[in-house]
Amino acid sequence: MNQRQKRNNQNNPRKTKQKRNENFVQKENEGSSSEEESNQFETQFQELVDSLMDSDSITRKEKYTELNHHISHYYLPIVEEFYDDALFAIKNSLKKGSAEEQVLAIKCLLLFSITVENTTSDIYNQFESTLLKYSFEGENKLKIASLEALGVLSYLTTSTGDLDPSQSILRHCISILKDNILPENGGHELYIAKVLNIISLLLSLQENDFIGIELSDNNESGDDIFFDYIVNLGRNFLEYPDLGVRVSSGELITLAFNLKDRLEMEEVVDSNIDVDLVIEIFTKLMKESSQKVSKKKKKIQRSKFKTFLSSIEECEYPTDLITIKSNKIHFEEWPKIIQLNTVRAFLGSGFQKHIEKNFLFSALFGYQIKVETRKQKFYNKISKRKEQKKNKKSRQQTRVKERKKKNHVEYNFM
Repeated sequence: MNQRQKRNNQNNPRKTKQKRNENFVQKENEGSSSEEESNQFETQFQELVDSLMDSDSITRKEKYTELNHHISHYYLPIVEEFYDDALFAIKNSLKKGSAEEQVLAIKCLLLFSITVENTTSDIYNQFESTLLKYSFEGENKLKIASLEALGVLSYLTTSTGDLDPSQSILRHCISILKDNILPENGGHELYIAKVLNIISLLLSLQENDFIGIELSDNNESGDDIFFDYIVNLGRNFLEYPDLGVRVSSGELITLAFNLKDRLEMEEVVDSNIDVDLVIEIFTKLMKESSQKVSKKKKKIQRSKFKTFLSSIEECEYPTDLITIKSNKIHFEEWPKIIQLNTVRAFLGSGFQKHIEKNFLFSALFGYQIKVETRKQKFYNKISKRKEQKKNKKSRQQTRVKERKKKNHVEYNFM
């Protein structure tokens, strides 16, 4: 059997998995044609959630991976029915599972908080202490996953107007860098970069005057305001050997300047930061010429720090655009860009599905989601099928004309 035959074989595992995924989300994307199909879908999901409590760790990890795939790639409000069972399984995995299983469980927890409405505060309160503990202990991948969960959960709670969790986790992340609490067994580059990224995310959520808060006279850093503290904190990592750390620290410093510019529209900010020195360091990084750095990394660093310099020197901030059906939503300045990139990186290819249908993101990003009634969905589906049928007929007619024309030319030639 050749490779093409193997791929087309109905028993091919990859083809079978693809078919299963298509069936799994059929109810959400197309709607169930009967109550029986709806019940079958719910049964499949229930079996998947129940498998998270299986006695075999390999099975649990496989089911977490499958469940995470479905919830992240497709917006599935039906998961609300399995919320309590899933949280019970996640708690069990975080208590007894391996580091790999715990990482998968944490991702599943975040996906439930994103999909099920009005649960972010409840999940944050239930799991905060556990995630704080794991952000210091265990393997590096577990620490990174825990930090990401704390950051994203505290970010999601801002949709309710509560900024306390974000400020609490912001202080926690700053203390990690200030006290130099780094992993002992390698992998600290990814850990530091994640801490810097979470600081940027949570700082972007605060009110304009937060960056200008005056610090007490007896603070260890000797800085007068929070802006100075953040810039000096980021500068400590600008010449770090790892590219990810350098870029993350550069983004944090640039965000601080953006927030300071916003505040200065309302009041003067008295800062002791030497802006020329910051620009000099950024310019040096943009023009990196060391032979120890690969061309690919030089290109990335050049592009990133060129953008950072434009923001600091000329107040030219980045923009982004997402399209929801026919509506275009514009994002401007670093705070919104950082928030958007965080969500986009976490959801991956499922980002568009969630942005189109998830009311949590409409609250966070400030846009409206058009809710279609069942009747509208039915008529939209009919009109879509009519349009497809019309296009198919048009293509067939075109092919017939081209075929007749070709046969006529050949006949004349003979």
